[in-house]
This record gives sequence, structure tokens and C-alpha cells, in this order.
Amino acid sequence: MPKLARLQLSFALTCLYLLVFIPACGNPSTTSDSASPRLPNAAVSRPIATPTSAISTVCPAPGSGRPAVMPALQLGTHQQIVYYHNIDNQMVLDIFDTQRKAVVAITGQNEHIQTAQLSSNGQWVLMVVNANNMSELQLVRTDGKFFQTLYCAPTGQQIDSSNTTGTQWSPDLQHIIFAQAPNLQSPQSLYMLNLTSGKVQLELSSASTDLTLLPATWLDNIRVYLVDRTRSNLLLLDTSQRPAQHYSDLKLIRGPGDATWDFDTSVDGTKLFISSCTYNPGPGDKGADCQIMVMSPTGENSKMIYNSHATFAIHALRVID
Repeated sequence: MPKLARLQLSFALTCLYLLVFIPACGNPSTTSDSASPRLPNAAVSRPIATPTSAISTVCPAPGSGRPAVMPALQLGTHQQIVYYHNIDNQMVLDIFDTQRKAVVAITGQNEHIQTAQLSSNGQWVLMVVNANNMSELQLVRTDGKFFQTLYCAPTGQQIDSSNTTGTQWSPDLQHIIFAQAPNLQSPQSLYMLNLTSGKVQLELSSASTDLTLLPATWLDNIRVYLVDRTRSNLLLLDTSQRPAQHYSDLKLIRGPGDATWDFDTSVDGTKLFISSCTYNPGPGDKGADCQIMVMSPTGENSKMIYNSHATFAIHALRVID
């Protein structure tokens, strides 16, 4: 499973939102150009060979997207941290060079970053921003170059109104799936942007359900885990099937009424791990009974590998190896 999805849930500490620590990334002052990436079990993505003249920060025509321009960045030797933080009530994107002890601004203060997602090789940042009262998908290289607007939501619509995981980059960096609705209380439609062609396609229609479904992370280049925030379900969307799918087309991985849970997959994407907790309120505060189950990525052949027996309450689950 692409670990990038988990990086998007940025950890907030004194108003600083850390995206990732980048080893051997290009120096912000470099004048060279470079490409994209992500996920250990995915093939290395090819650069998207769109002419640099196609770069624009102007919104594309309503309902359409723009191809991404992603020339490669020559790697340097300095370790860097990409982060976004609050300046005068505006979330801006900066990069900190750990060797030079210097901060270089990537974005300015004329837009508000809602969420940001770093590519696995540390070369590109995908952002959902609110600029000029428009909800936009933007892309920028980590040296501050090739800043571009890929898509703008129609008036009255928001991209990922949850400000969490509602925008996800495919492991091969060729597609972006995102939730769109007037607000978080409204049913979410899921759209997919093809970064090569700029085509935007409806993947899951909000007309099929009154539930709030958000993409959590990609399993591979065609399947996406979705979280049903209304019923706390985990589902799988196969984007290789027909467009404008409905709730009934989704594969249920974890059903309604299941205990509080979190999930992650192994680095190679062959195993799905799910934690669940049943709380025991009452006299004596007996805590929670929590378990970790392992199964196939599509939910079959599950077995328990850990049970806390009211010793620990599992709030989050992450696989590191």
C-alpha cells in the first residue's frame, strides 16, 4: 500500500505540519530538472513528457483537468524536510535544508493549503488549496519550480472537504483520485484525474449513496481503499471497471457494526492488517479488548496475530517492514 497516503495525515506540532524527511534530495538552489515516483512494490513511474509551455496556474475549463508537467530533479546530497505551516492564517509550503540550516519558501501566502502530499522520492508535492475562493489541485516540484494548477472544482464544490485523505495519488503517479462535494455533510462523489491526458472522470457517483466515502489509499495502480465515514466500513474500488460506479459495485472488506478499527498493508501490498477494539465501560474501567488481524488485501483468510486483553487500546496501526 502506498505509504504516501499515511503521510498526508500530517502530524500537527506547534502549527507545523511535517510531510516527510527526505534523504539525499535535490538542493533547493539547484538549476537542474527532474521526475516522479512512489510505493516500493510499484514499477518506477516514467516522467510525464508534457511540454513545459503547457504549465499554467490558471484554472482549466470547468469539469476538465490539465496534464501534469513533471521534469526530473537532479538529486543532491543534502537531507531536507518539506513541511507546511501557518503564517498570518495562511498555510504555506517550505523546505528546510538540514545541512545549510536554511529555509526556502516553495509557495507564497496568496493561497491556503488544505492538505499536502509528498511523492515517495521527495521530488513533487501535490496540494489541495483554497485560492481566490476556488478549491484547486496544484502541483509543485520541491525546488519551487514547475508550479501548476491541474484542476479546479466547480463553484460551490470542494475537493476533499474533510481535509484528511480525500485526495490520493496512484503508486505509478499517473492518476489522482479525489472526493468532491459542497461540504463534508454532503454525499461525496469520487473523480479521477489522468495526469497524462488531463481527463477527469467520475469514478463513484454520490447519487448511489447518502454516505460519506473517502479514498484512504491505493492498494495498487487500479484499486483504491475507501473509508465509509458514516458506517465505519472499509471498501475497495476497482477503477478498471466502468466509470460512474455505485456503492453496490464496491467490495466490502470490513462490515458495518464492526468495532473501532484502523488498517495498513505490508510494504509489498500482499497483506492487510486491521486493528479493532471493543471498549468495556463500567465500574473498574476495564479498558478495551483490542486485536490485530492479518488477511489478504481483499479481506480473505484472516487470522488474529495479537490480542491485548484489555492491556492496550490500539488507536493507530502502521506497518514499517
